[in-house]
Amino acid sequence: RLWQKYIIYMDLRKRGYIVRTGYGEGIDFRVYKRGADIEKDSAKFLIYPIFEGNPIELKDLDKITRVAMSSRKDLIVATVDRLSKPVYYSVKKFQILNKEDGAD
Repeated sequence: RLWQKYIIYMDLRKRGYIVRTGYGEGIDFRVYKRGADIEKDSAKFLIYPIFEGNPIELKDLDKITRVAMSSRKDLIVATVDRLSKPVYYSVKKFQILNKEDGAD
């Protein structure tokens, strides 16, 4: 997993973002906008890496989403495909509904 995290880190750096250590809880990186002053500005994104072949439970994704929302940052789920190319997904607020099947 270290290699995949490194690929994500290096891709973000190549794109001009400032990358710092995350908050824990699986959030590995805090990312600042290009040209940000890290002393004055706050991070814009939280990066949550997931790895191909390792499923994530919805309750974990919900927990991470709440952390991002409470810190007023955009959550980005990052993964590395089989060709070692990073792919990013923006995660917005979601709600899991428990619908009961009614008799028709």
